[in-house]
Amino acid sequence: MSTILFKECLQALEPHVKTLSWETTRNLLDTFEDIYPINLEGRIDEDRIQTYKKIKRLDQVVPSLKQLLCSSLDSSVYILWNNANIPAIHTDLHQVINNFDDVSCVAPDMWLLNLSQEYVVEFHHSYGLAVGIIPNN
Repeated sequence: MSTILFKECLQALEPHVKTLSWETTRNLLDTFEDIYPINLEGRIDEDRIQTYKKIKRLDQVVPSLKQLLCSSLDSSVYILWNNANIPAIHTDLHQVINNFDDVSCVAPDMWLLNLSQEYVVEFHHSYGLAVGIIPNN
């Protein structure tokens, strides 16, 4: 992990950012992996998710989530990166979108997870953007 890029990401998201402990990060990753099936490419396996939508642009994230949720949006999210050496952070979805270059340079793949409204935003280096709702078990 580039410490400089991670620090720049945190600075860009201020004051709406909190770095989580390693224990909390591990717990969030475990929860994420329990909820979402990951395919061999390191992406959410969209064939095994009921509500998953590929989108083309960042400005489509919020409207797409509102449409899938059929409600207003809780913009509080955890950022999980595909690199185990980067701690998760808690921040605001709008701040991530507004500072996407600073956030996305930390690692090529990441997920924004909201557990209260049960949604995810996936940013994958080869697949692009997608939004989804946590599947009912």
